[in-house]
Amino acid sequence: MIEDRPIYYRDRLAGCSRTLPHLLSKIVLEWPFAIFSTCIFSITIYFGCLFYVGLPIGDFFYFWLQIFLTNEVAASFAGTVAALSPTMDIAISLGPMMLIMLFMFAGFLIIPSALPVYWRFTIRYLSFFTYSFAGLAQNCFLGTNNKEILNIYELLELSKWENTL
Repeated sequence: MIEDRPIYYRDRLAGCSRTLPHLLSKIVLEWPFAIFSTCIFSITIYFGCLFYVGLPIGDFFYFWLQIFLTNEVAASFAGTVAALSPTMDIAISLGPMMLIMLFMFAGFLIIPSALPVYWRFTIRYLSFFTYSFAGLAQNCFLGTNNKEILNIYELLELSKWENTL
């Protein structure tokens, strides 16, 4: 995003391009690679970790959809940080720091009941990793003998489809 900024400004000042078509074209150009890479990742993880044993094939497609959407949201988040940062150095240092904060409070490293109240009801619900982690865990563990894992991590607040939205 930062590398494209001079080209975007030049085209916009010349009247050749507006913001929305520029943004939509970037999304359309990136989708084939995102679909391919998330498919390879999902196939490797889902079947490599033996998640498919006893689960319907629809659970694999939900797994892929959740990975794809998380990838797209993370890329959009990184693009937003890059667009709001004045220089590349600031974007490179600020982006990962913010993503780590969102990931830390998603419930994977620290369970929600162990969080202070002010973090539990703010950054935890703002983190897109919270919903992705809960949806993926529910997809893999609901209907199996390992349902207790969902109770330990406190992931039964929303259904897996509500977590997707």
